[in-house]
Amino acid sequence: MLNTITRQRRGVYLGLVLVLMSAGTAVSYGGGQRGERPGGAGMAAGGVQDEKQAQLRREAQTAMTQISQTLTTIMEQTRQNQRPTQSLIENAETILGQSKQYAPVLDDKQKADFMLLQAWKGFYQKNPVEAVNWSMRACKTYDAGQDGWISQALFCLLNDKRPLKPQAEKPRQAPRRPVNPRPRRGGEAAVAEAVKPQPFSEKGVLEFDLMGLREELLRDPFSRLECVTAGGDKVEYKPGQDTLCILFWQDEAAGADANDVPVAPMPQTDAAIMPGTVEMGTAGAYDTQKTTLEAQRDYVGLLMEACEKTPTVKFMQVNTVNPKDLPAFLDALPDYSEQRVPVVVAAHPAANARRFAGLNAATPFMLIVDTAGKVKYAGTAGDFMPAFILTELTGVPIPLEKKTDQETMPGQMMMPGLFEPMPTDPNKPTPDSSEPNSGPGTSDKVHPFANQVIPGFPLPSPKPAAMLRSLTWIKGQPVKFQPGQVYVVEFWATWCPPCKTSIPHLTKIQEKFKDKGVTVIGITNETAIGDVKKFVAEQGGNMNYTVAIDSEQQVAAAYMGAYGQNGIPTAFVVDKAGLVVWHGHPGEYLEEVLRRVTDQPHDAAIAVQSPGGPEPEKPSSVVSQASDFPTQALEDQLRAENLLRSAQMHIEESRKLTMKNPQQGIEDARTVLTEFPGTPYAEQARELLRRVPERWKKRHNITDAELGF
Repeated sequence: MLNTITRQRRGVYLGLVLVLMSAGTAVSYGGGQRGERPGGAGMAAGGVQDEKQAQLRREAQTAMTQISQTLTTIMEQTRQNQRPTQSLIENAETILGQSKQYAPVLDDKQKADFMLLQAWKGFYQKNPVEAVNWSMRACKTYDAGQDGWISQALFCLLNDKRPLKPQAEKPRQAPRRPVNPRPRRGGEAAVAEAVKPQPFSEKGVLEFDLMGLREELLRDPFSRLECVTAGGDKVEYKPGQDTLCILFWQDEAAGADANDVPVAPMPQTDAAIMPGTVEMGTAGAYDTQKTTLEAQRDYVGLLMEACEKTPTVKFMQVNTVNPKDLPAFLDALPDYSEQRVPVVVAAHPAANARRFAGLNAATPFMLIVDTAGKVKYAGTAGDFMPAFILTELTGVPIPLEKKTDQETMPGQMMMPGLFEPMPTDPNKPTPDSSEPNSGPGTSDKVHPFANQVIPGFPLPSPKPAAMLRSLTWIKGQPVKFQPGQVYVVEFWATWCPPCKTSIPHLTKIQEKFKDKGVTVIGITNETAIGDVKKFVAEQGGNMNYTVAIDSEQQVAAAYMGAYGQNGIPTAFVVDKAGLVVWHGHPGEYLEEVLRRVTDQPHDAAIAVQSPGGPEPEKPSSVVSQASDFPTQALEDQLRAENLLRSAQMHIEESRKLTMKNPQQGIEDARTVLTEFPGTPYAEQARELLRRVPERWKKRHNITDAELGF
């Protein structure tokens, strides 16, 4: 009986073992049904997950393009000490809110851009804590970018915090190699780490002498100050009322012994953050011409001129030399009468500025003191930051750069991938825009709307419009320019918030002027055709005009590039004679321009003299010119412009890369000289040939006649 029980127990145990083994096998096969291949379900799930990640990365790339464009626009305006529009800041807030979900798939540089835009958005929304915290995080996340370091320095200075400075990474000692080294995991990561860019090495939009900051002076409060200048005038600073700007320097040539000049103790800082220890290379090297005494004097003079109607902003410059032989020093002292900014000699007994004597100013620097007596800035008088801080403290606008036609207007965004404007010879006079024949393909006739006051309308000596080539038409029928019709060619993008705002306005324009022969065409240079089609379909009747894609950017080059525009949205108006008579933001003056263009007779668009002159006779060629439009000259124009762009690209590359042969560029320029003699195209071709390096001029036998000599 015992044997029977034992046999039964053994059978039970054996059955349990078999059940467990089969269960384990089923689990190892991914829990599938009988006959399913091992790993099938797991592989399918992994494939779906990979596709989701890929889709997320694609969406993130689009979002980061918007973030980068918006951040660049804000910092470009900051660099010129201009305040971004409220709509731009609101767009930034919208983009940031929509992009938070992509954080897991962003690299460090993209994360830093996100954080930096968050910081600037916070600054312009009067949230200083957000500005300081996000900008510091951006520096720590990606320390190679200069814009992050400079932005956090600005926010810290404005909020009485010590700015961060980049620290060069100390080289690691190489480990001893074992006799039989084995490949270790993470080898690729180690290689990537070895080529990591140095802190503050990648040049950005903002420029500033970050290493020239004098942090040791930021903590000293200023009390009432009344100094006497070399000319006997007084400069008085009253806390609670005045803002003070001082340029410190020391004139050793005025009788002082450099070895006897006591200097104020420098701050005790780690050597890793001092100038010269950070491997910045050419990208991070600061222009030493901006740190000279004359350059900084000119900068302070510019600030003084901007604040001349604000008497509570006081300016002076202080010579900090503390000579051993004071009488000899004073005898040799200039009178400084020609200086725009009043000069105070710290060592002079009557100057009442003894506290500044001996201050280390071997490299000149500037101090800005607010109404509370706090030093808000101590560093180089140059670039945007001192003017920016002074504007923030006083409310006085201090423009640093003049606007050009290539800058974006409020409500526009930078359009990537366009051609740069043709370089010009600085020694040659620029053609006056008011003169006829100032551009390629121009007519000697003056447009009939020259007496109107719409900004930029009409363009002087308007050019024939380039044909719409190589486009993928998304909505509406393909457009071929016809005489007697008016066209609006607008450049936009799906990622551009200002462009989206303009869409319903352009739809209203199309509906309002449809019966007057106006056709609105929206053109984007994006390459993702599917995404553009989806966007246009989602807009529906809100985007009720013709839409096309310019993937090859030929049309963008013929309009945006040829007219030096790089901000979108931008609209071009082509009149009844096929001439481009105006370009600008579609939300400004477009409707009024169209009203005047459509009201003009067809013939008047070609042959009318300037207002106030005698009534012109109608040329016999007017009818034939109109009936032949678009003419062969338009194709010639496009060919010449394409040849010039190719020549520019190859010649400019040869100038940057010393071993690059500009042969193709030379051939293209010579083709322009041959096919378009006596035209502005030929003059531009000669200008490019003059820029060819000398050794290549000799090798390719470029003659003086080709150079225009």
